[in-house]
Amino acid sequence: MAIQPLRGKMLWFNEAKNRGVISTEEERLPVDGGAFENEPPQGPCSGLVVEFDIEAGEEGPRAARVRMVPEPDSRRARRRRSH
Repeated sequence: MAIQPLRGKMLWFNEAKNRGVISTEEERLPVDGGAFENEPPQGPCSGLVVEFDIEAGEEGPRAARVRMVPEPDSRRARRRRSH
């Protein structure tokens, strides 16, 4: 049985410092730019939904293997609802 990744939202990400914070219902976790499977977010990212794993860091748990969750295409969603 595969372990499901956790889901949370980006609170902020500082491109200059290459660090940010992800919020879940239970906690806030630090995230480094290198933890993103693709590129870290650029520009405003507050509220972006991400999936991630947790790993032990020197200062406690932190987010790892972070993936952005694609936003649903609102045009498709509207089309489906109208039928």
